[in-house]
Amino acid sequence: NLVRIFCGPRGTRFRVSPILRLRTVMVQMGYRREVDTNNPARMVDVHFDNQGQRWYPGTEFLGEGIYIMFDDNDGWSSGLTGETSDRWTAAFNSSDYPSYVFRDEGCCEELHPQFVWWHTLSHLLIRAIASEAGYSSASIRERVYLEVNGTRQRAAILLYTTQPGSEGTLGGLIAMVTHFQHMFDVSFEQLRTCSGDPLCIDQIFQPGEYNGAACYSCLLLSETSCEHRNMWLDRHVLLENLP
Repeated sequence: NLVRIFCGPRGTRFRVSPILRLRTVMVQMGYRREVDTNNPARMVDVHFDNQGQRWYPGTEFLGEGIYIMFDDNDGWSSGLTGETSDRWTAAFNSSDYPSYVFRDEGCCEELHPQFVWWHTLSHLLIRAIASEAGYSSASIRERVYLEVNGTRQRAAILLYTTQPGSEGTLGGLIAMVTHFQHMFDVSFEQLRTCSGDPLCIDQIFQPGEYNGAACYSCLLLSETSCEHRNMWLDRHVLLENLP
């Protein structure tokens, strides 16, 4: 059985599953250069036509990953509590954000406090793996999943690498599954303090903003790792809802 169970600081059980073979396909649909935030540049399509079909440049990689979710109730929970979570919920229910800042235009799931909770944990784990295992954080990527069903939500994160080489697809990432209790312990310890405090921890999220308490000393990653451009992060959401 390759699936392992580990616990958070307050006893919540995490299910950690290694993914031995992972296939990713990255396709460039277009690009946008921002000049004026009040008048965002239009998307420039990069496709070309061939006998009536649209083709886009892309690349395919094979790699490995680690899938993390709550173990109890098949991952379902009743939601988060706290003032910070309420602020993120208010932002999620508003329409104050331009659609192009989200992964899928027309869907603002990144503003959901449950998404922010898991996205913040994802960054903490990547930084812990880099500092404790000597793995380059720039070679690890993330994917955050969220499902909302009425008042219930469940989410998960996938940490993966697909770049070929010594820090890519040689089994180094999945080999750390057995040591993930230590990674959780380090992550939640790093959550509590930041060398940028008190300036960092004093940052309180307000609707219309993109981050709460988050800086390069505690949460932000390289652009090759975060698929959300280092947005939708907040230490307060995690601190108010320790697992």
